Amino acid sequence: MPIVNTKIKCPSCKKLIQKKVILANEGRCINCGYLIAKPLLNFSIKKSTQQ
Repeated sequence: MPIVNTKIKCPSCKKLIQKKVILANEGRCINCGYLIAKPLLNFSIKKSTQQ
């Protein structure tokens, strides 16, 4: 189960946003609207294959 309270920095506006907020906002940054879900998905896939 991934930790949803961790914060991720938006590559576009450099703002820290919680994962659960990004997931609730359909994978977009609440500040600038940048789509963060794709890199987030790739990160979680890489992390799961390493374990």
